[in-house]
Amino acid sequence: MKPNPIFNLKRFSALIGSGFNVKGNNFITITQWIAASTLFLLSLMLIIQKLDLELGKLRGVLIRIYQISYALTLAAPALWGLTRDDEKIKLWNMLPASLFEKTLYYYLRIFILFSILFFAVQFLVDRLIWSAMSNAHTDVSAYYIGLKDIFTLGDTFSNTPGWIRYTATFFYMALIPLCANGYTGKSKQVALPYTFFLTVVLFIQTPLTAPSQKSMFILQVILISGSVILYMTIFIYAIIKSYRCSK
Repeated sequence: MKPNPIFNLKRFSALIGSGFNVKGNNFITITQWIAASTLFLLSLMLIIQKLDLELGKLRGVLIRIYQISYALTLAAPALWGLTRDDEKIKLWNMLPASLFEKTLYYYLRIFILFSILFFAVQFLVDRLIWSAMSNAHTDVSAYYIGLKDIFTLGDTFSNTPGWIRYTATFFYMALIPLCANGYTGKSKQVALPYTFFLTVVLFIQTPLTAPSQKSMFILQVILISGSVILYMTIFIYAIIKSYRCSK
């Protein structure tokens, strides 16, 4: 029986092993990434300690910093790929797997592996920050920041079920890695500036001056919907292309 041209579990399993090596995801690389992220967030902790902020406001600032850091972490594989070895790219393209399988592997690698690494670092650093803020008269455990806090867009979707709120926030932040990946072809030189421009748009909203809650809601809905549509388009294209290449 001829294997499915779009997705085959045995072929996909082999791709995971091959892709892990071709993409250079070795222990040393991961360790260096964790060390660099930890140093960055620890440096941030030292700066925050110098700020005279009320704990509630400080918590809000940290949530936004974690959200930005997470979105840029997801974009990091594409941005690192701007200088990657062309021979590895050719080898990757020659691997016996469909475009859908390679696309699926690539995004699973980004959203699972890099999410695990980021939130492991974020958990440790967040505890260190609040431990530094605590004293004999202050219990800071109520200010700890978890996954639910990071995957929340303020009060925008406060009246919706949790799973809708968290999913919407994920796709909101996932626009940044999508932008980074979108410019790693012929227009590699614009990947970095456009990624950081989108980061500003998503998290600072400079295009709008003192936006109202209603205008912010409309902007966020548009960006979230666009993110969902673009990701669906990527995978639908990969499915169609995989099917056509089998003919």
